[in-house]
Amino acid sequence: MKPFIYDIKRTLTGKFTIIIIILLIIVTALSAYTAVSVTSSRDPSGTSIVMPSISSKNGNLTITEYAVNGYGNPVSGLTTHAYIYNYTSSPKSINPMEITGKTNANGYFNKTIKNSFDACVVLNLTAYYDHGVAEPGQVYHLTYNSTSNQQYFTGYIPNSPDFALNYFNNKGNFTYLLAIQNKSDISQTGYLVYTPVNYNINVNVYYNITSEPYYSSTLNMKNVTSYKTIAKHIDFINIPVSKTDQDKFVNVYIVNSTKNVILNTNYEYVNIKPGAILNSELSTFFGILFIPILGIFSAYYYYSRDKMSGVMESILVRPVTRGKLFISRFSGNAISFIAGLLIALGVADIILYKYTGSFISSGTFMDLFAGYLVEAVGFAGLMYLVSQFIKTQGQVLGVGIAFLFILGFMWSTLILLIPLILHISAASSFYRDELILGSISPAYYPQLITAFKSGVYDGISAPSLGINIISVIAVGLIWVLIPSALALYFARKHDN
Repeated sequence: MKPFIYDIKRTLTGKFTIIIIILLIIVTALSAYTAVSVTSSRDPSGTSIVMPSISSKNGNLTITEYAVNGYGNPVSGLTTHAYIYNYTSSPKSINPMEITGKTNANGYFNKTIKNSFDACVVLNLTAYYDHGVAEPGQVYHLTYNSTSNQQYFTGYIPNSPDFALNYFNNKGNFTYLLAIQNKSDISQTGYLVYTPVNYNINVNVYYNITSEPYYSSTLNMKNVTSYKTIAKHIDFINIPVSKTDQDKFVNVYIVNSTKNVILNTNYEYVNIKPGAILNSELSTFFGILFIPILGIFSAYYYYSRDKMSGVMESILVRPVTRGKLFISRFSGNAISFIAGLLIALGVADIILYKYTGSFISSGTFMDLFAGYLVEAVGFAGLMYLVSQFIKTQGQVLGVGIAFLFILGFMWSTLILLIPLILHISAASSFYRDELILGSISPAYYPQLITAFKSGVYDGISAPSLGINIISVIAVGLIWVLIPSALALYFARKHDN
């Protein structure tokens, strides 16, 4: 038993194992980061949105700036940049005063200055910051009239496809409506309602969910649902949605006391799951190239190379036989795959949580783990098997590269060509044969699990093609057991 445990330990602690685990973590982490980068062009936690206001009292002007991130949480320590100047059509008469400072723990920056300006002033202020850096072009032009104590936007209003900014006036009260990301569900858009503290607000929020975006200045009360009344100067809107609302539009209506719509906005609800976007990202390079490389070359490094070079013969002394050595090396390979995949997927899960606010579901995590583990073990088993019949390192390495190229990189193309060559035209027969051919390669197994879980394979019902729990388990067991069992049989045969 001691030689057996020692050999497994040697495999697990070997430099090559450590390298492949590190590579697994790097590639999976990059895939996770790429997946969330495609889903959202901004990092909600790293994006700051500044909402300014101006008020006057006792001959002074007070500029108030409130900064939040993409989740609607206050941002402290953000350095903001603004200029205030007289409202005039003549550029020559503009004498701007710079207003710069940092937001406090509650997200506010306040600056009081002597009002030496005309009745109307303009505040130019950068609206969006990416990890503290002001984004060029995203500048407010907020006009304030100290005589009427009114403020409004003139010219361009800063906006963003991820965190859209709107505002409305209700009886002279100036209020922002900022689209934010729901931290518990990346698919949902919430809204932050912010009214500067020197104003009061009392509006009602209604909503409906429709197949097309709906805009209206009047409201048919029969077609909408009351959500809440907003009276606080900071409040949130999170409209409830369900899976049946997939690809529909969530329309939100801000309504005053006379039932007039003073602001109407909407977003399309697309149910995005972190596990699904990671699975989609991993199915390309990771599934068809990296995992085959992992299985093939780890088997070559720890078994085939030693067997071909004669190193294995030097340690084949009783009670260590070829069969026991095979089991210890194969077990070490499998355990290293398990450890590497668990760590790598765990790191990817943390990255997805940071950017989406949601972890991968336990079911999806295990599906990804099982799919790529079977693929890695399957390719390793093939290498262990061919090593029983090939005599030189160059030949076994060449076969390994052939496995990588044919069963990994090219297999998705080959399984499409073969049914066409055989003139199979019926859709169900074509996809069934494609599925059978696909299962000949372990690189196809993760896709099989995805089809089973989603119930769809290339637009065809998965159960109608025979994809069910029995067939998925059977294919997985075949790739885990058959190549390695045959390799063990021939290895032990040499001991007799």
